[in-house]
Amino acid sequence: MITIKTLPDTQLSCILSSVLPHNKEHLLILGFIADNKLILLTGNLKQIAVPLDIFKPSGTCSPDFDKFELIDYGHTIQFGEYEASSDVVFKSCDHNLECPFCAFPATIDSRGEIYCSNSHESCVFQPRAKNLEEWNSICGLRSSEV
Repeated sequence: MITIKTLPDTQLSCILSSVLPHNKEHLLILGFIADNKLILLTGNLKQIAVPLDIFKPSGTCSPDFDKFELIDYGHTIQFGEYEASSDVVFKSCDHNLECPFCAFPATIDSRGEIYCSNSHESCVFQPRAKNLEEWNSICGLRSSEV
């Protein structure tokens, strides 16, 4: 069973009502764990998926993934006593993915698959990939090569 976690209500409403969009992209407001990945939503409603193995033990403290929480106005990820800055997530992935064929934003679903989110279907190709490595290889192609 997947349990979705959000920031505490007061912190969540503060971020969502903020008029500073440049700050929202670096704040985490919602997340859940599925298939050994942490799926997150930023304050500007962008999806990010990262493998759990980016969270390494620190000293005597190891992450307890059953105790996942978002705290500190979206700046911190907590797994029990283990805490990690949200910067760990942003540095470990490229969350500004675009479809190489229509430049529409790509979306990462709950399984970690990446796909063109162009719902108007004006993207003829609409690529889909099982992981970031596969997506990057698709993005290396020019539309004339497909």
